Amino acid sequence: MDEVTDEVVKLNSDRVRWRASHEEVVVLDLARSEYMAINKTGSALWPLLVAGTTRAHLCETLIGTFGVSAQRAESDVTAFLGIFSERGMLDQEPGQGAVTAPSTEEPGRTEGGP
Repeated sequence: MDEVTDEVVKLNSDRVRWRASHEEVVVLDLARSEYMAINKTGSALWPLLVAGTTRAHLCETLIGTFGVSAQRAESDVTAFLGIFSERGMLDQEPGQGAVTAPSTEEPGRTEGGP
């Protein structure tokens, strides 16, 4: 993984509302008033992104959970983060390391929508 891996990326909670449902997450982009559905793979990364994590931790999660190669994990994480980054939905902070993901009950979750 050639990218900087210690930069913390975190969901910008002022820009989104979301809800977990079964094996997907539904996200409302408040700036664009658009809904997005995140699949099972992205849903495995979502709690980490909500809490704040590193690119390396996201890749390790994909490798450990789905058994993908490091190259595939890096590619998938780059694409996943790119979607939210280009929409201004991520905050990035250099060199602070990953934060542990919240429990499956998602106490810090911000829900929105009907």
